[in-house]
Amino acid sequence: MLARESLEKKKGPIVHCMRAPQALLDEMKEKDVKTHFSVSFHTAVSQKIIEKNAVFGGEVTHHYFFPLDYYLVDEALFAALKLAEIASKHESFADYIDSLPRYHASHEVFVTTPDNQKTEIINKLQQYLRDNNYNFIDIDGARIIFPNGWALARQSNTSPFIKCRFEGRSKEDLITIEKECLDIFEKVGIPITKETYTELGLKK
Repeated sequence: MLARESLEKKKGPIVHCMRAPQALLDEMKEKDVKTHFSVSFHTAVSQKIIEKNAVFGGEVTHHYFFPLDYYLVDEALFAALKLAEIASKHESFADYIDSLPRYHASHEVFVTTPDNQKTEIINKLQQYLRDNNYNFIDIDGARIIFPNGWALARQSNTSPFIKCRFEGRSKEDLITIEKECLDIFEKVGIPITKETYTELGLKK
């Protein structure tokens, strides 16, 4: 919604974190709008916005930037006002929200990993993916691209976790991607446990 609103003012690039939903990327591609992945940290996002001269940027953790309208800071009150502005343009805001494209996504899974091991494990994951010819983005961790979805593993910047997230075009796609990638994550040393599977509603 916020990206659409910015693009109505001026067409230009969009910056987003590694956890950006595929629905956003697909719509921006349809609109011929360039999108750019950024490290998941609000300062990194703002720097990427400057570098790419983007018209909007943000993270799924609600750090949103509106360079066409406001200072380049992730001001929550301003984002709330932008949302209110969008709502005012629709007879039924609920219907508009219901019309937004959605795929099937997991919540973010926090896998406890010692701080002194996180970087090495993520490096091993990236190397495994290269060696086995996976399509992936390595800007921040590894976002593994599949025909019907994606998976992400990245180290937390602030705490002893590796964070994992999964998305599929259908529920079946999501489950298939989760199972394949959890197996990969275990192989490279991410401490996936039975509880991780349970948290995702899977059986190990």
